[in-house]
Order: sequence, then structure tokens, then C-alpha cells
Amino acid sequence: MVTNLKKKKTIFVVAGGTGGHLFPAKVVAEDLTAHKKFNVFFLSDKRGFLACKPDQNTNLLPVWAKGFFGKNNIHKIISLFITGLGLLQSLYYILRYRPEQVIGFGGYTCVPVFFAALILRKKIFIHEQNAQIGRTNKFFAKYADTVFYGLPLSTPIPRSIHLGNPVRKEILSLSDLPYTSPHKDKKFHILIMGGSMGAAFFATLLPKTIMHLSQKDQSRLHITFQCPQHHIDSVKERLNQSNISYDIAPFFVNISDYIKTSHFVISRAGALSVTEMSIAGKPTLFIPYPYATDDHQAKNVRSVYVKDNKTGFSSCWMRRQNEVDFEWLTTFITNIMNDHKQLIFAAKKIKTFSVVYKRDVLEQKIMS
Repeated sequence: MVTNLKKKKTIFVVAGGTGGHLFPAKVVAEDLTAHKKFNVFFLSDKRGFLACKPDQNTNLLPVWAKGFFGKNNIHKIISLFITGLGLLQSLYYILRYRPEQVIGFGGYTCVPVFFAALILRKKIFIHEQNAQIGRTNKFFAKYADTVFYGLPLSTPIPRSIHLGNPVRKEILSLSDLPYTSPHKDKKFHILIMGGSMGAAFFATLLPKTIMHLSQKDQSRLHITFQCPQHHIDSVKERLNQSNISYDIAPFFVNISDYIKTSHFVISRAGALSVTEMSIAGKPTLFIPYPYATDDHQAKNVRSVYVKDNKTGFSSCWMRRQNEVDFEWLTTFITNIMNDHKQLIFAAKKIKTFSVVYKRDVLEQKIMS
């Protein structure tokens, strides 16, 4: 569906095919569409549209693109060819729909669209979600009108504005809710998230950890586990041998409900996970993905980490994956379940780092 282009300013919103890029782009695309002053086109690759689509009022345009970094020479040649097709597509889209601006959220899908925008002299904006600017965004930053960023950047970028990471309204609604640590005879809810596609490492570690908790602690626990689909049956089999209650799925559409009821979170450290936990004010153990480009997940955690020298309490916890085994995690969970003061401190402190997405700043920039 393509709406009337004559009376509205046309904007292209483009994002790569992973949740960390797609979900913020989706929020912005829907916000601009609702503004009624913009005609918005959402551009992504096939994988992106399978994972995430804006509402039906936003126009969709598929783009051919393929990742280039870390591949062998044959894959690089294939990637260049496919991205070249994406460039031709993008040139056609821009000539046909004549956008005034292109807003890119990172990922390889942005490459052909940004190149086409530069060739045809269209203004580009960049939004970087992570504390470490990604390779695509870093390359195009020097050509951008403005670089918006979500988490505080580890290295300053010229012409940049701290916009915050766009998150869903359901997540924003959690910011006003106080954190309450449960009494010792009440259920203790732990939410385990491994990013948009789950984490196989958690699927291996969690069942073994649960089985080594005391019977008393097991009976108190309720686990909500975002688990890779191919691990679900084996994880269920192990968890059914314990005394815990649990919910398990590869993806939770209503994840805000589970964040709301959680008392503690164990998570990867993608930009959206870090942002959502700071907005919701949830005590969190972050285990950064060890193969994240430029170690950006660890940098994300550092952007919301502070330690109180007097009490030794911190705003969150971070542990490298190679430092986490079932013995360490069993001890950690056993202790944190009963440490109300530390839980309350972490919940309050991480919330001080939350930056609510400044929608009006983005719209003013686009309108100027």
C-alpha cells in the first residue's frame, strides 16, 4: 500500500535484519506514520520482514543485501553481488518515491540504501543503538546530517545527539512502576533473555544450575525462559525433574508482561536489552555475547554500570561468558534471591541511566 505522496514529506526508514536494529526502526517508522505529516517507507531485507513488520499503515520495501565482514573470499564476492543488486533497487526506490531523508538504524541492509541516497544527494540520518558505533554506521557517519545515539557512546562522534533508544509503549509504561523485592515465602520470578533469537549457552547452563539449587530455592523459583526452539524439548525435560515452575518459548510477544512481573533478569547485553532493563528498573545480570563485533555488548553494560564504594552494591552485574559455569551461577542465584537490599539498590540505580526516546527531537530534525 502506497499512500498519497504529494502532500506529505517522504521518509525512508531502513534497518538490518536483526532485532536490535529492527525494533527501534519499527517504533520510529510507526511514530512518523502516525504523525500524519510523513509518508514513511520501511526498508529491510527478507530476514528483517520475517522478524518484524511495522503496522499496516507503513509502506514496505524489500532490499537485497548480505553481510560482508568475517566471510571467506567466495562469500565476499557473493555479498558484493547481492549488495550491488540492492544498490540498484535502492536507486530505483529513491527515484520513484523521492524521499527527502533516509534514516538508517544499522546493519548491512543500510549499505546499499545509504550509497543510493548519497549518489542521489539525499540527506541521511543515522541512529546507533549501542555504546560502540557499528561498522556500517561508522563508515557513513561522516556523510550524515546527524548521528543519533541510544546509549552513551564510548567514543564521541561529531554532529551527534543523545536521542535514546526507541522502545515500545508497553516498555515505557513500566518506568513508573516501583520495584518490590518478594518476601522469602513468596515466588521469586527470574526472566532469562538471550536476545531476539535466544541463546544456546543459556539453554545448556540453566537446567544444570537449577538442578543444583536447594529444594527450598527451587520451590520458590518461577523461571521465564526465552529459549532457542531446537533446545526447548531438552530444557523442558530437565526442568520437569525440578521443583520450579516455568514458562518457556523461543519468543514472547508480550515480553513487557514478563519484565513487569520479574524480580531479577539474566540477559545478553544488546542495546535494547540494556535500555529496557534501565527503563523498567530491573536488577540484571548481563552476560555479553562473547563474539559481538568490537565487544559492543560489554560496552553497553559499562554505560549503565556504577558501583557504590561504601556498600559494594552496583547498578547491575556483568560476567563474561567464559567466567560463568553452573557452580558460580548456582551460588549467585542462591545469594541474590535473599539479598533484598542489593536488589532494591540495583533496581533504583540502573533506572537513573534510563533515557526515554526523544521523539520530538527526531521529528524536529527531520522537519528542518
